Amino acid sequence: MTWLDSFHFIRPLWLLALLPWLALVVRAGRNGGDDTRWTRVIDPALLRALTPSGSDVRPAPLDRLTVWAALLGGLIGVIALAGPSWRYQPTPVFQTSQSRVIVMDLSESMNAQDLAPDRLTRARFAALDLIDALPDGRIGVVAFAGTAHSVVPLTADHRTARHLVSTLSPDLMPVPGSNVAAGLRQAESLLTQGDAWNGDIVLLTDSEPDAAARTIAQQLSGQGFRLAVVGFGTADGAPIPSARGGWIHGRDGRMTLAKLDEDGLRRLAANGGGRYLRMPAQAITPQQLGLSEVSRQTADGGEDHRETQQWEDAGPWLLFPLVPLMLLAFRRGAPWLTIVVLLAAPLPRAEAFDIHTLWKNADQRGHDLLQSGEPAQAEETFSDPRWRGIAAYRAGDYEAAIAAFTDPKTADDAYNLGNALARAGDLDGASDAYAKALELDPRHDDAAFNQSLIDQLKRQQDQQADQGGEQEDGDDRGEQDDQNPKNNSEDGSQASDSSQSANDAQSRSRGEPNRQDPGEPSDAEDASEESQREEAGEQAERTPEQASEDAEPSQDQTARSAAGDPGGDETDPAQQAAVQQWLRRVPDDPGGLLRNKFLLEQQRRQAQRQGDGDG
Repeated sequence: MTWLDSFHFIRPLWLLALLPWLALVVRAGRNGGDDTRWTRVIDPALLRALTPSGSDVRPAPLDRLTVWAALLGGLIGVIALAGPSWRYQPTPVFQTSQSRVIVMDLSESMNAQDLAPDRLTRARFAALDLIDALPDGRIGVVAFAGTAHSVVPLTADHRTARHLVSTLSPDLMPVPGSNVAAGLRQAESLLTQGDAWNGDIVLLTDSEPDAAARTIAQQLSGQGFRLAVVGFGTADGAPIPSARGGWIHGRDGRMTLAKLDEDGLRRLAANGGGRYLRMPAQAITPQQLGLSEVSRQTADGGEDHRETQQWEDAGPWLLFPLVPLMLLAFRRGAPWLTIVVLLAAPLPRAEAFDIHTLWKNADQRGHDLLQSGEPAQAEETFSDPRWRGIAAYRAGDYEAAIAAFTDPKTADDAYNLGNALARAGDLDGASDAYAKALELDPRHDDAAFNQSLIDQLKRQQDQQADQGGEQEDGDDRGEQDDQNPKNNSEDGSQASDSSQSANDAQSRSRGEPNRQDPGEPSDAEDASEESQREEAGEQAERTPEQASEDAEPSQDQTARSAAGDPGGDETDPAQQAAVQQWLRRVPDDPGGLLRNKFLLEQQRRQAQRQGDGDG
């Protein structure tokens, strides 16, 4: 296809301005003859006596040239305004981040096996499918039974979300039951705290919604949130397995059957402005739920940098031939050519002049830099100390972040201070900062989650320090037993060696670097502690917009950290055996942290309700 085949005008309506312009051309042609309008009303002999030249009544050649130049300039200006174009220009597409909260039902009825292998497993698979379908957006996860709790606040860390979803089970919940309304309220809280102006809520449940749940669904729809519902189970129902073996029975002694109320769930989805879907046999997709389509990642796992083709406007190039014509516009009688040129001139490009400095303040420009992945420059641009602290945290300057959030006035400031202290290695200070956040806002679930994680890491450090001390004592006793048959004159050196060994053990228990034999496992333990401190600090910061993210170290990351593997180097078999022995002492309970978190939140809520009742 040649350029003539693709030639067109981007703004063709501007060509209508050629009609009055052609009228001016015709008029100028008539006035450019040998006679003027005066010859029609005045005798030629008298006219020659009245004109200054006395001999010629025609317009001067230069004046005629000015008129034609003005008409030609206007013609070029109109064509420039119409936007001639004949080729495409690739333009990157900016895609706004979407938010989606997955609300999972963890009531005991989800263990029913009318779906293979059971309802809960199918719900986990559905949640993982929904997470994978939103690669460029933020994901939040809520679990509910008798009470509702946030598992993952809105976050772009899909790996953490996938890991935590795979650990969800009914035995994690502190209160049994099926409170759908509480789950929807918690999802609304996540979206509101994450400053999501619009977002999707996907409810994965087999429970019958009550009137309170339908009321909340209508409120969510009024706030711009959309509720989609996925039902798990069958209309005939299935018995519910008991944790103690057998099946759950009702008060009348009959076996309880968990039936799926599709009509109630369909009404709930309609109240929330979304669709209802019974869990299909294959993978679930957002299109089946009527949710927004989002571009997936490329097949090689890289980012999907999408571009759109837009027609390139060649109108600005027509300004160059207007420059010499514009010089003639300064002559008397042709001031309107300047107006035509100014109308055809485009606005200056942002590359030539940073227009953002005129319309955006320092904090807004810093926020743009932060979103574009330039936290160091954003830190220098921000004028607000809180935003400077957030930018410093993302840039890895934790000392500057700590200085920015020192003396916190709000719960979010204390929460951010705790994150910075945790990344800096000050676990005690981080725990105190999270406690301060909970003191200012007892319902700050993110601070409670991070505080429980920090406390658990501190307990592990104490246990490892005690175990390291016991092992060093045993080594010292063994060394002394081996040296007892020797001459008594060596007692002094034995005491000195024992003292030095104890000092070495003490220094290692404090985390100071020290060389030791390959067979001793304390290096691996120290590496694990350092990795856990870094993982604890990776809890994403909670900005003033309260866009928070939680993170939990995955099992494979913990195993690699405990193994002390710096990059795949070969280690001594004795050290590997010691590491494996240490790993076997770690309880295999991936959901234990969530169980403790949910229990702590429930106890705090009960204490708050009792305090409100007493007041």
